[in-house]
Amino acid sequence: MLTMLKQEKIKDFEEYLELSRKYNELVEEMKKLELIKDTKISMFDKIFNKEKVKEVKDATDKWNKLHDDAHEVYEKKQKYPFYDGYSIERLENPTTLLQLGFSSLEEAIRYLEERGIKPVFELGDEKLLGKIEKTGGHVLVHLTDYMPKNNKILRMVDKGAKHTVEKSYGTLEVEPFRETTHLCVDGAVQKIVGVSEWGERKYAVIIPMDEVIDNKNVTSTKSVDFTIKGSVEITDKCYILCPEGEEEIVRANNPNAQVVAYHGKDVWDFANSFIQAIGYEYIPNGDLSFVNKEKQQHYEEYASKVFPDVSSAAHTNTIEKVEESLWQGVNTLKGLINGVINGNIKFDSNNQDLRNEVSGALGLIVENFNSIFNSERLDKAKQEFIKIFNLNSIDEVMHITNSEMFKAHYGNLFMQQLERISKFENTEEKQETIVGTRSI
Repeated sequence: MLTMLKQEKIKDFEEYLELSRKYNELVEEMKKLELIKDTKISMFDKIFNKEKVKEVKDATDKWNKLHDDAHEVYEKKQKYPFYDGYSIERLENPTTLLQLGFSSLEEAIRYLEERGIKPVFELGDEKLLGKIEKTGGHVLVHLTDYMPKNNKILRMVDKGAKHTVEKSYGTLEVEPFRETTHLCVDGAVQKIVGVSEWGERKYAVIIPMDEVIDNKNVTSTKSVDFTIKGSVEITDKCYILCPEGEEEIVRANNPNAQVVAYHGKDVWDFANSFIQAIGYEYIPNGDLSFVNKEKQQHYEEYASKVFPDVSSAAHTNTIEKVEESLWQGVNTLKGLINGVINGNIKFDSNNQDLRNEVSGALGLIVENFNSIFNSERLDKAKQEFIKIFNLNSIDEVMHITNSEMFKAHYGNLFMQQLERISKFENTEEKQETIVGTRSI
């Protein structure tokens, strides 16, 4: 974007210089005519010196024409934000956005778009901007592979997508189980090569924290895992970074947002660069907090003031995580059943991966089934578990409190159930073997 702005501003400046040259020439011509134009014409001249009268009239007419031309050129000059001291060299090597004549990034983006130029953000652009007045003290960053729609960040549950994993026993498809939207404060979530490839995400949504202060669904203000229950609205103060070439479709789907394209593959780097471009400080984060402990303390003090009733606990210690884990276990079991029914999963009682999958799902269920938390969503997950095993009530589950006993008991029942389903030839017969599969 910096290159585009410099090129266009240099064109503007060259036009400005040309207009200045024309204006000065016109003014000089007017000065030359002023002595003649201002000559007094006497009655004697009007009668006996008609050549003088004509000379004065011609000079006056020409001066008036020059005056009109000069005024027109002056008005054109006024459209350019240049003043004495500007130079081509200065425009080629600006140190702040103000030196290019812009007071904000939004203004610079509009300037390019009005000229039919699609702004594309490049790494390093943030160095141009200097200090710009911020919308708020902190900013939130959300990375995603799903293009936001209807001015909202899309979660997997909104997208209707499933977690699909290829296993040795077949393709496992699991319904989404996370209800929360996760963001990071003052930078993108930590990227660890080989562990969390967040840089491979396509889109970044940048939200000034001021835009969520009144959001009653904020569940945690933790700096490295700021969470909001449900989807998050994208306002006209928010930005969406998208791959170059997708600007129009992203803008059409999110008319509230300010859409900026980036040129490259790694949205992680661009997100961290961009928040600096709009005047925020990029603060590197670690596993649990900002790397800089002093900045972490300052942020915690700020968050406790603007979100006095919201915890700063990690997501793992919240009711939302309990709900998520219980549903993950239940949905995994449902995914295994559906996989055997539709033929995507081949049942084999000796497949250790399959047994581990069942054990892992049951582990999540037993760990969260008797949680101290209560919610409608937890109750629904428990009811789904009861349907899977054709139980009569929650009481039949509650009596097994030992984790290993729970996994062994229900693991054997579940494997037997999968085996029964697998023996039938067609899908309808397989479905009829399970009571309650209407919900599965």
